[in-house]
Amino acid sequence: LFSESGGTANSGRVLEALGNQAMDQGDVEAAKAHFRDALAAYRSSGLSNDEAVAVFGLSRVAERQGDSDAALALAEESRDIARERGEPWTEALAWRRIGMASMYLGKLGDSEAAFDEALRIAREIGAGYTIDSTATQLADLYRMQGRFDDALRQMDEAQELIEASDLAIGRRWVQVYRGRLARDMGNPRLAIALAEESLTEECDIRRFFESDSFYLLALAYGDLGDMTQAMVALRRALESAQRNDDQREVAMIASTLGVFELAHGDSELAPGYWGLASEAVADSFYTLILEAALSARRGDAGEAETLFAKAREVAGGQWSSSHDAWQELFTNASPGS
Repeated sequence: LFSESGGTANSGRVLEALGNQAMDQGDVEAAKAHFRDALAAYRSSGLSNDEAVAVFGLSRVAERQGDSDAALALAEESRDIARERGEPWTEALAWRRIGMASMYLGKLGDSEAAFDEALRIAREIGAGYTIDSTATQLADLYRMQGRFDDALRQMDEAQELIEASDLAIGRRWVQVYRGRLARDMGNPRLAIALAEESLTEECDIRRFFESDSFYLLALAYGDLGDMTQAMVALRRALESAQRNDDQREVAMIASTLGVFELAHGDSELAPGYWGLASEAVADSFYTLILEAALSARRGDAGEAETLFAKAREVAGGQWSSSHDAWQELFTNASPGS
């Protein structure tokens, strides 16, 4: 109706809403088309005050498709447009997205600086949801940096903010992030309890954190040596990521499944999981780890060493002691064992 009446800018807002809805429903290609059409509507109307939000949406699409470099570039473009137009609410959102894209690229210092800026602006203007979500992401970043005391403090602050806002989805995200922190601090049983509690949520918001919860559950069971439960949880995580069309998560989870099968299960299944992961995101460091492990099992130690080195380089700050353990497991094993 807006298009028929010539209301181009307003049709852009409708297209944005359609894009957000498509993202929530796991139809990423449709979301990309809607956000692009929204951007074109704003730019052709001369009333481009919402242009930054459309670019922000395209950054979300790029992240879901596993292209963190594009996600970062689009987030920076969204920030620059918002700053030029004097839109601090959108600028804060863009800074948060810059933080997330930088984190997925392993640039943890850049990520921390971006989250800090997002919080500064959001607090100045009272953008409650941006404050809550960024505070939670910052806690998880501290965990990745090994700053466990800072992570606990930040997690407590995030939970207080979320409880004050009465955000159900925020409570579940805090549970998942607390579970990750518990596992990193050597308490996989607490991680399992928190992941299982998050999965008791049966309403529609569950799809936003389900794959993360199952993935946490799998890793924690793996820490305890219960590979049967770990495999079940990983398959559930993969199904959820595929429903959401989250290619970044598909690559991560499929690769982990391949590594687990190669080390503890049916090694004949591992190449299939590598194919699934490489189709999703070929240059993911998880995909490279699985490829390296497969090379090691074939007896090609040189190729395995090269691929592990490349995986470590791509991962940057995302590389953890778990990945060291995977590398050690395969590089120290005899071929075919």
